[in-house]
Amino acid sequence: TWDDGLLELDRKTGTCRRLTMKDGLLLNGISGLKLQGKTLWITYRKGDNGAVGTLDLQSHKISSFTPNLSPEAGVNSQPWYNQLKLDDDHQAPTLPVTGMAPAETGEMWFAVNQKGLRRFRSSGGTWDTIKLPVRTAGLVDMTAEVTLGLLLLADREYDVLDGAQSKSGGLLIYNYRQNNFDTLQIIQGLPSNDVTAVAADERIAWVGGRGFVAVIDVQERKVLRIAYISASTIRGIQLSPSH
Repeated sequence: TWDDGLLELDRKTGTCRRLTMKDGLLLNGISGLKLQGKTLWITYRKGDNGAVGTLDLQSHKISSFTPNLSPEAGVNSQPWYNQLKLDDDHQAPTLPVTGMAPAETGEMWFAVNQKGLRRFRSSGGTWDTIKLPVRTAGLVDMTAEVTLGLLLLADREYDVLDGAQSKSGGLLIYNYRQNNFDTLQIIQGLPSNDVTAVAADERIAWVGGRGFVAVIDVQERKVLRIAYISASTIRGIQLSPSH
């Protein structure tokens, strides 16, 4: 939840419990969740503060990678430009995380506001940062295509919102094995540069945005199908085994 902690529902018993800072959470403001095996990755946010932690679903142990934050974090925090200076590229993020995705075995990637991409490697407990060629505040969703070694990031449009005249937003594609970037926008066949959700199954990506859902071959960088829908925003895409 945004400021009331984490809710856990046991589907077998129908019971529900709430986890808060009293139970070990860094903050009660939860901005994202991502399951990796039996580990639930948690990102926290309050104001210009962000943090990363985990919940072991078997032991129910809560762990944190970011140093403890006070309950006043985000209220009495420094302005964002000072927070930017304090954030260490080789540590867990202290700035807001706008997306996360597991990729290679033992790796988790994060989109960090004002910084770019940050990767955690569990084998050595190391963090590293990759700068992005776009405005990081617009990144709202991400997923990984491990077969091709790609991260796919949904980037929101800003500034000029005028069809082909728009230069921002789109689907940002990062090849983390070759360390290069590519972008799909209107000029490559997307109906809009305002992209808000992405999911992938091998080389096929499902991309949602302002008024559309598109199916894309990310290896060929080709839009295969488009469905136009009456919606200003697609908040998330979940693929079933038989999609």
